[in-house]
Amino acid sequence: MLAGLTTAIGLPAASLADPEPAAATLSASGADPGGARGLEEASGHTGERAALLVPRLLLLPARIGLHAVTWPVRLVAGPMASRGLVERTVRGLNAERYFIPTAFVDPDPGVNFGFRAAHGSPLDDQGCVTYRAAWGGTKQQVYALTLRSRDVRQPGWTYRLTGKWEIIPDHNYFGIGNNTSYNARTYYTSEKYLLLAKLGRAVSPDLRFDLTLSHHRCLLSRAAYIDPPEKSLEQRFPTETSAPGWRNDPQNYWAELAFTWDRRNRPGLTTSGWLAETYAGYAKGAALDAADYWRYGGEVSGYVPLGRGGVLALRAVGEEARTSGDAPIKITELISLGGRSSLRGYVEDRFLDNAAVMGTAEYRYRIAPFAEACLFADFGKVMPRLLDFDLDDIHRSFGGGLRFATDERMLFRAQFAKSDESYVFYATLEPVFEREDRRDRR
Repeated sequence: MLAGLTTAIGLPAASLADPEPAAATLSASGADPGGARGLEEASGHTGERAALLVPRLLLLPARIGLHAVTWPVRLVAGPMASRGLVERTVRGLNAERYFIPTAFVDPDPGVNFGFRAAHGSPLDDQGCVTYRAAWGGTKQQVYALTLRSRDVRQPGWTYRLTGKWEIIPDHNYFGIGNNTSYNARTYYTSEKYLLLAKLGRAVSPDLRFDLTLSHHRCLLSRAAYIDPPEKSLEQRFPTETSAPGWRNDPQNYWAELAFTWDRRNRPGLTTSGWLAETYAGYAKGAALDAADYWRYGGEVSGYVPLGRGGVLALRAVGEEARTSGDAPIKITELISLGGRSSLRGYVEDRFLDNAAVMGTAEYRYRIAPFAEACLFADFGKVMPRLLDFDLDDIHRSFGGGLRFATDERMLFRAQFAKSDESYVFYATLEPVFEREDRRDRR
């Protein structure tokens, strides 16, 4: 994961080869592909429609504002859809044949460029191979290769094998706890190696379980490319007590079992339903790493259709890591808040501790068959244990942006958020409600 105020700007290209038709249907939108008109209104009883009248009236000013601000997007969306660009792109994505150039912008390391690409697997007719790479700035780099099955929503077995190497010369560190100071910000160089194997079983279209095994190594060293008054981690946190693990060679083996219930009507442009996940995992240190801890948690999100292209998306998350030995959990393994998928108005890894709770409310308004404007609010805090949770010192961030998706997958989002510390603009190919695998993310 890129550190700091990360931007990953990517536009899907047309498929490298025009694959066998498949598949992809954009949401029904009527005869006006460039605007919000013509969207089908969910049918329902008169009482149900009356119950939605209050939230629709309350959100009317927001909808009017989003409609005005996003006029340029709707203007471009019409010609794109009429020329078939969207349909060709969707066919390429669903067939796992694509090349997506990206640009990463971070105030600390500078500009990074990269790409994501995919093609069919020579070992498995139903699988694919994906590549991810980014480099530039102050030598910040990431390279990943993944072999995986294609469709995880159909009943049956799924798999994923990933190898990843990443170096971040100036990774943020603020200390541990919910009330750390932004002025205590320091940096360290993080060099990560990840080998991950994931085996899943979808017992029905709605229910699946996943077993993840991985080896994770994260070498920590003095931050590169910093100038006074900036400080490297060991200058401000010289002891293991305040920054556990940075003097050692943090690496461990990880095993995790997760259960997911997916009752959304579709995974990309979701308009109704809910998704819930619960997991538990165990990490055992290797070599000089004495890590020995459990990590468990859950997440639930729900989607309430408000009619006329409006959807209210709600999410709640709770996670905890508990050590079963005397050694503290390393700073690279602690649960974090802040960044592209949590407390979006704060920089990456702004808050670290053994447990975290977060909630999100997001209003989405369809402005084109493949685009939504959104307004959101994030709330959350970290703590030593989930049992220590209270409503004091809850961190908040607010923002808005654009989200591009098909019925089956999220393509790209660009969002701006504000907190009491900073303003953050970012764009990324990753969804916010469905975060990366925990081993890949941390």
